[in-house]
Amino acid sequence: MVAIKKNNGKLDQVFSELFQVFTEIEEQLDKKFANDEEGFSTAILEAIESAIDTAIEEHDASASAVAQMLAAFTEALEEIDPSAFEEIEEDDDYDFDDGDVDDLDDYDEDDEDDDDEDE
Repeated sequence: MVAIKKNNGKLDQVFSELFQVFTEIEEQLDKKFANDEEGFSTAILEAIESAIDTAIEEHDASASAVAQMLAAFTEALEEIDPSAFEEIEEDDDYDFDDGDVDDLDDYDEDDEDDDDEDE
């Protein structure tokens, strides 16, 4: 039981540090991308991706293990405050438009072959 309390204390400390570091990064990037929401959002994502990738490599973990951990964090937050997931505001800083992403399901190799025949 003592070990569990000790580990919970470590989690408390890690989350506190995570919030502090994330806030610092947001402030730095907010200054750098003051009028560029897309640049700000991209920079935040890149910072998070880099941190996750480093942790995966450092701990010889898998992306699946990270996903399970994040799912547990999400479930815990939902238990604490269900309203946090009820409605996501439209002007969220991390709202990404995936309209520019090509849908590979729509890709037809026959179209490519047709283009080659035209030459």
